[in-house]
Amino acid sequence: MPKKAADDHSRKRGKVMIHPVRTEIRLPSRLAFLPAALNFVRDVARACGLQPEESEFLNLAAEEACSNSIEHAYDPREEGNFRLILEISSGKIIFSVHDQGLPFDYSLAPKYEPPAEADPDKISTRGLGLYLIEKLVDSVEWINHGMAGKELRLIKKRIRQEATEPMPGRDLTPYPEDAPQAPEQTYTVRRMRPEDAIHAARCIYRTYGYSYENETTYFPEELIKQNQSGELLSWVGVDQEGNIVGYIELTHPPGSPTADLSQAVVIPSHRGRSVLNLLGLALYAEAVKMGLAGIYTRLTTVHPFSQKAIGDYAKPCGITLGYVPRVRRYKGLESHEFDERKSLILHYCFLKAPHKTIVHAPPHHREMMERIYRLLGLNVELMETDAGADLSGGMVKVLYNRINGTGTITVEKAGSDSKTEIRRALYDLRDIALAEAIYLLLPLAQAGTPRLCEEAEALGFFFSGVEPCFAPDGDYLRLQYLNTTINFDHIQLYRPFSRELLSYILQEKKRVGA
Repeated sequence: MPKKAADDHSRKRGKVMIHPVRTEIRLPSRLAFLPAALNFVRDVARACGLQPEESEFLNLAAEEACSNSIEHAYDPREEGNFRLILEISSGKIIFSVHDQGLPFDYSLAPKYEPPAEADPDKISTRGLGLYLIEKLVDSVEWINHGMAGKELRLIKKRIRQEATEPMPGRDLTPYPEDAPQAPEQTYTVRRMRPEDAIHAARCIYRTYGYSYENETTYFPEELIKQNQSGELLSWVGVDQEGNIVGYIELTHPPGSPTADLSQAVVIPSHRGRSVLNLLGLALYAEAVKMGLAGIYTRLTTVHPFSQKAIGDYAKPCGITLGYVPRVRRYKGLESHEFDERKSLILHYCFLKAPHKTIVHAPPHHREMMERIYRLLGLNVELMETDAGADLSGGMVKVLYNRINGTGTITVEKAGSDSKTEIRRALYDLRDIALAEAIYLLLPLAQAGTPRLCEEAEALGFFFSGVEPCFAPDGDYLRLQYLNTTINFDHIQLYRPFSRELLSYILQEKKRVGA
């Protein structure tokens, strides 16, 4: 096949691989410079060999986001600039607009309502670009950088080859849950090799289907890439015939003192043969060698099996209600399916004795938080509330996950304007993006958190738990807001304390009137 034809064929198949690219341009915040911004985006898309639909997304995002910044960020008589930043890799496209004016606010943009009948003479296109972005983008972040300005960040996942293509139907057949147990044998546990990735992905798919939040699991190329970069640490369990029968992974964000046990699977016929224990020991030893402070994992509450499996190692510290979208299916557990969003329980395991942590606990949550910290074996210093804490400007980051239908508001610095930022973010996520569950993270090392917690509860947020070592300066207090209904009787929890924690959360939900 001639080279040009081969390149065209590769683009159609979604196989164009490029080196990661990060580039940016700074322009005056005037409409006259909008064409220059759009030309920049088109040139970068062409240079990176993006597919037509990816280029279309970028062009649409650039026009809508840059126009919004130019029109709303600065006072009409005020001079200013905006930065347009593009990050393109094999896995995703990140498009950002950064300015030092007013924050990007969905509520400032006109809403687009699709007409009942497509009559061209009656269709208004105001807000159409933003409407299409909401339909195409995978996640949206609003970031308050304090004195450094504000940023709108749009993230779009790229087309990749899944573990299921191209595949003969027989190789995608689910493993039967009642398969005869494999004979006793010696298993080998080792780090995943590049040639293992496709077999590991298919092992997970045939065991649990598409039930895991981390989509990387289903894309062999991404498994290889992220293991090479250190973002993922994967191990496989191999039987005596050389078949991969188990898989486990740690997700380790760069620079983080903790890692997420984000995946663990053993095919049914090899369960009860200590494969998972062997994988867990290998993972634990590597995490200790890396000097990590701890490992956390978010487990489903559709069933208690995975909670029981880690009960001797990790302890519960929070429950995230409604995080998993209702369309997700847990293969082999059809009797546990409900027409509602599912919840997760957070567990944490410390790998080394942590330093004493400063915690500004809201007085009304102090008793429950003390119990959580005792269970975790954490050395914390609970501070008395300082009602007169002097607060300057805060820093808030907002993330909208379209795929999950959730939003997360992270207060990186509690400030005098944080209440306003939280209220604005709640409106954007709940009423504009229509997020069904919204989570709020408050930094417990900062004296302004107790007051900010009370202000957030007045908006309808309620207690979720504690996230140790998640914040740059310590731990997070986690609150949550539901924009949907959940039958809490469907939540299954293994440990008695987990059930007590859920009871407390539901009492708090009732107390704040949520």
